[in-house]
Amino acid sequence: MTPWVPDCLLSWDVDIGQQALFDGAFQKLLAFTGGDLRLVYVIFLTVAHSLPTILINGTHYLIRLVLGDAALEPYRWQAGRQPPPALVRKCIMYVGAAHILSPLLPYSMFPRAYGYHPHLFSAPVPGILTLLLQYVVAFLFTDGIFYWTHRLLHTPMLYRWIHKQHHQFYVTIGLAAEYAHPIELLFGNVLPVFFASVVFRYHIAAFSSWVFIAMAGTTFHHSGFFFPLAPSDEFHDFHHSHVVCNFGSSPMWDWLCGTDKQWQDKRRGGSVVKVVQQSNTDVAGPAVLPPLSLGTAAVVAVPRGRAARSPSPAKSSAARRKRSTSRK
Repeated sequence: MTPWVPDCLLSWDVDIGQQALFDGAFQKLLAFTGGDLRLVYVIFLTVAHSLPTILINGTHYLIRLVLGDAALEPYRWQAGRQPPPALVRKCIMYVGAAHILSPLLPYSMFPRAYGYHPHLFSAPVPGILTLLLQYVVAFLFTDGIFYWTHRLLHTPMLYRWIHKQHHQFYVTIGLAAEYAHPIELLFGNVLPVFFASVVFRYHIAAFSSWVFIAMAGTTFHHSGFFFPLAPSDEFHDFHHSHVVCNFGSSPMWDWLCGTDKQWQDKRRGGSVVKVVQQSNTDVAGPAVLPPLSLGTAAVVAVPRGRAARSPSPAKSSAARRKRSTSRK
């Protein structure tokens, strides 16, 4: 029973087999763990966290292996650009280690979570309409908390010490979704996704399925590609390629707070404000919390379809000699 779900919705709710599916999985896990609810909790959340990462990135790799990179190039948001191989290898090792260690979080959470919600497993699995409502509520909280924590991470100090790691990827891959400082992973990624499920006492089936949906979404958004029927979007890819604006997981909060100006300019075909980057591992992080300025980051207006170009050393030297001669 979910207290905050309207009775009129509950009276129309339907079971299309989700209760039987959960009961079967729950009984098998109980037998596997010897009746240890803590381990069952850990398995539900760990599978929900890791399975989308494995399935989506594994499928992407197999497509590249079979068809080759050239076949996927028309679907790349930033055509002709790929992240450095060394960074990709580093990301695979880092994210792999994070997934190995990830069960420690639900394991440590369980005593308090179960004390706060003793019917985490025993309550009936929500009907489809209730599940959809819970997903909407979870999305709204995830989107809002992610927007404000992400925007905070773009202040100069937090960017330099924490968020800069994630922005080493200007051209993203699916695994880059979790290539972030441990503090960012906890407060910028886990907290937004877990918040509504824990606070509003979601059933473990609703909680774990929402984690699965959220993980699939962020993996697609960082994939760097757009595929038919896949929830990938250029909105967050633009944030990585330009390191400005588009701080939400959806455009809603950026539109409300006016932090999507450069994105809207780009869509209208105007100039694009872009942070000048020194290298793939040395990025100047802009402060983006109004009324703060852009700090020390160098910003240039780049007309759409034309790269910003600096004068060559030879031309600069010739210009200096010419000015010096004219003064004499």
